[in-house]
Order: sequence, then structure tokens, then C-alpha cells
Amino acid sequence: MQAIVERGIQVLVPPDAGKRKTPRPGWEGGAYAFMRRVLATELGSALYAKRQGMIEPVFANTKFNRRIDRFQRRGRSAATAHCDRRALMLASKVAAVAVADAAIGVGVGSFNGQCVDL
Repeated sequence: MQAIVERGIQVLVPPDAGKRKTPRPGWEGGAYAFMRRVLATELGSALYAKRQGMIEPVFANTKFNRRIDRFQRRGRSAATAHCDRRALMLASKVAAVAVADAAIGVGVGSFNGQCVDL
């Protein structure tokens, strides 16, 4: 997550479930406290609310349409390779769509106001 932030991309990941009243044991201070403060602001809350419309369809497509709800291979390294291969396939499809959009002048490789490296 730190590498993503260093690239200038804002990360919004809630450290707690919505039902929890107190922080999880051991999940206090540092990045956890920072993320709670960010999400408590009006802007952080509004940006996180956009997640459902932007991110969840990607997970739904991956899980249901592509049937990646379980790994075909066993073992951590095999599952990681399987996941990496699927992510590469998705990235190539996203790149193809971005190129097609750029050709007709739509989108031009931007996502949520930030430039995307494809």
C-alpha cells in the first residue's frame, strides 16, 4: 500500500468493519489511525462511497463472469501464478479498451481524474 501512495495514488481502505465500535486489537496507530482519520472526513467518506459503483463491478465480473471464485491449482506459488496470469489478462483487456477509446477520443486513459499507466 505504501508503494501505491508513493506513486501519488490515494488509497482508501477501511481498517475496520462498519459494525465494529472499537479498533481491532493490534490495529491501532500508524497507518490504521491515519486511514480512520481520512475516512472520517467528508471528502474521504464521499470518495469511499464511490467505491461501490467503480470497484464492485470489477470484482463481480471477476468472480461470476470469469469464474475466478476459486483457484484451479493448489499451493501458494501455484495460486499466485494463477492470479497473476488472470490479472495480466485483465490488464491487457483494459489496455485494449483504453487504446480503442483513445482512437475515438473517449476516456483517454484517465480513471477517477488520475492518469493510468497501462
